[in-house]
Amino acid sequence: GVWINQSMDKPDQNIAYLVQGGLGMPDRDFYLQGDQRMAEMRTAYQAHIARLLTLAGTVEAEAKAKAARIMALEVAIARVHATQVETNDVKLGANYWTPADFETKAPGIDWAAFLAGAQLDSQPQFVVWQPKAAAGISKLVGSQPLDTWKDYLQFRALDSASALLPKAFADAGFAFYGTTLNGTPQQQERWKRAVNAVNGSLGEAVGKIYVQRHFSPQVKARADAGS
Repeated sequence: GVWINQSMDKPDQNIAYLVQGGLGMPDRDFYLQGDQRMAEMRTAYQAHIARLLTLAGTVEAEAKAKAARIMALEVAIARVHATQVETNDVKLGANYWTPADFETKAPGIDWAAFLAGAQLDSQPQFVVWQPKAAAGISKLVGSQPLDTWKDYLQFRALDSASALLPKAFADAGFAFYGTTLNGTPQQQERWKRAVNAVNGSLGEAVGKIYVQRHFSPQVKARADAGS
């Protein structure tokens, strides 16, 4: 993942931070811990993967086989992730890399294409917060079968957009992330979710229209007088 924030040693400048990602469940522990609850989560998550692929048109048996491969890939990604303790240590996170450093410190990904795709190819320096994860995931890109990555990326696209897709996708997404993962028994009505989505993305624009329609100069004058 990529995000932009102030540089830690030059607070008057912004810099691109690269952080570990690629997991559908919240943390590496969900993939690696051996207790019963985490095992149940992994089983439910793999079933969720298969469900979304089936809804997208993949034959059920093939969807289950793809789900097993996707799950195995995410487990491999989890193994190279930094722990929460490591991630929260600022001293471990302050790793400044130049574009050339990526090719030598984390071979496997076509970093030139990655940075160009993120429109960051002109940046002279980056903060790589979890270098072990950057190197490990890059190595997986170079070593895992291309078809597995294609299936993984198809699932991730479906999963991230499930709330915007037909009802069956939204229901499947909520069944896992809402109920199984977080214990929320009932999903909010779709129209309310739509209003929240518009508010979240276009709140200022919607507010402007609301003011134009319902907040006349007279109302504003009364509000100002009352304050």
